[in-house]
Amino acid sequence: MMQTKLTPDQLLYYLFCGAFFVMPFGTTPFTVLGLCILLVWFVTGQFFKARNQYMRGAWFWPVAAMVVLTWLGLIWSADPGGLGLKYAKKTHYWLYALALGGMGLSGKSSAHLMKAFFGGLGINAFVAFLQAAGLVPTFAVFGERYYTGFHSGYNTLAILLILGMLTASFYFRRAEGYKPRLAYGCIMVIYFVHLILLASRGAYVTFLVLSPVLVVNILHGRKIRFMLLAYLFVIGLMFSSPVVRDRVSFSVKAVQSHLKEGGEFASGKKYSYHIDRIYMWRWAIDLFLEHPVLGVGTGGYYKAILSKGGDAGIAHPHNIMLYVAVSWGIIGILVCGWFFWVLLKAGWQHRDHIFGFFILSSVLVILVGGMSNTHILDSGGAFLLALTTGLASALPMLKPESASMGTEA
Repeated sequence: MMQTKLTPDQLLYYLFCGAFFVMPFGTTPFTVLGLCILLVWFVTGQFFKARNQYMRGAWFWPVAAMVVLTWLGLIWSADPGGLGLKYAKKTHYWLYALALGGMGLSGKSSAHLMKAFFGGLGINAFVAFLQAAGLVPTFAVFGERYYTGFHSGYNTLAILLILGMLTASFYFRRAEGYKPRLAYGCIMVIYFVHLILLASRGAYVTFLVLSPVLVVNILHGRKIRFMLLAYLFVIGLMFSSPVVRDRVSFSVKAVQSHLKEGGEFASGKKYSYHIDRIYMWRWAIDLFLEHPVLGVGTGGYYKAILSKGGDAGIAHPHNIMLYVAVSWGIIGILVCGWFFWVLLKAGWQHRDHIFGFFILSSVLVILVGGMSNTHILDSGGAFLLALTTGLASALPMLKPESASMGTEA
């Protein structure tokens, strides 16, 4: 029997399927697969052979500008050899975007990548359910135990679950017949149950903001009042979780305690344990206003706070846009805005194809979740954004009808 030799693109495709599958499992699995991807990409010469493919992408130049700005930011950073260099090294994640963007994916490719993504989230959720039942040990995060499955944290996992629900709702809306709709409905329920087991307040806010997309896809064609009732029902289900209620109650008490502190604690000038985000955001805004053009440099936020009299050094402001603004000023805001606009526009224009909808949903999840977390600095968030960006290169070659669930799902 003759064996068919894998082409470099086929090998890379299988590795990327594996990467989509293991994303919910934590940093180590996708890091290992990522290194394999880059090894194949360089050894086979695909980084050079496919250069015209990924360089044609509208996202290529804003990404290049962000990389250059990040490294140039070390020049005026207060901490170039510490956090500055650490954050600059994270630009290597964009190599995954180049590798995926140069592959020339077909409509058929989308089905396998999405199935891998669904499968990884599903298996991880199953492990989390076993943890909730006391059958599998849990991970400790900041001294507390959470039902995160294989993942050791909840920030990236939370946005992946929301992205999984949105993606499944796309397939649900376009599915023909009872069985596929039931399957995608079950997928959404599984991810939703896992989400409300996570003690992540940022995830709850992100879900509140983006779940209308979920409702519209599920009840497509129904009257607005039915969609509104469905939205309220889903939110009610979310608050039926003891974990959600506990975290919301904790937040209310934290706000009350924060306000009682008064003075510079309440305004964010001094660090408050109760609501630390106020302190982070206040100092980010103040530092940006002092350095509006170029910011305080890559990784300079931590030392800039201390040098200006802050009583606690924080690595980053836990907000994507404030991180960009305080690090690189107006220049950074323009470059980052350019990048996200390119992706949002591409996703919206191709929202009838799963790649387009996935890109649109992924960017929205990252940006909305990025109001309280700097996902682009997290390994998982950076990896997701890189893969999302690489998928955008396939959009011009795909036809809207390839979104048909009859052949792809």
